[in-house]
Amino acid sequence: EKGGNLSLNSGVYAVYAPSSLLDGKVIRGALSIASKKGVAAFSMIMPADWQLGGRIDGIALQEKLRISLIGHWQDWARAMFALYLNADNSVNQKAWHGVALSFLPTGAPIASKVIVEHVGPGSALRETIENSGVVTLDDDRLTPAIKASVMDLSNDKAATLISSDALKAWRT
Repeated sequence: EKGGNLSLNSGVYAVYAPSSLLDGKVIRGALSIASKKGVAAFSMIMPADWQLGGRIDGIALQEKLRISLIGHWQDWARAMFALYLNADNSVNQKAWHGVALSFLPTGAPIASKVIVEHVGPGSALRETIENSGVVTLDDDRLTPAIKASVMDLSNDKAATLISSDALKAWRT
């Protein structure tokens, strides 16, 4: 079914999440959204330093003030992904806060807080992917507003909402 128009315009976004493996660091990934006539698809690429890492493909829906991106990991059989963002439908909004959830093939969930920042049109995807990886707080690619939010994520011990112990145990 049609999900209605998204507050997130078609284009490229940077995704920031605290690293569950590198204490005090933030992982930067790339998100591409293509929306047409109320139907939206997304692809997200996260570096290996964050949870499972890799590419996620799926659909994006919005109901009132909640944007949901639901998809699956390409390289991990039966691993599901969901990203829930708060939105105020503002066309001038540059960044969104939310929670990303991954479900391992064992069924174990892993969750963390994230920040999604609009980067530009689809042509910015390659550069955004190339800039993905571990981000330090003094990284000059961070705007002042995003830097403040990233610092909050980096310093928030609850930013990784569910311990990554399940992930470490599953990988070994």
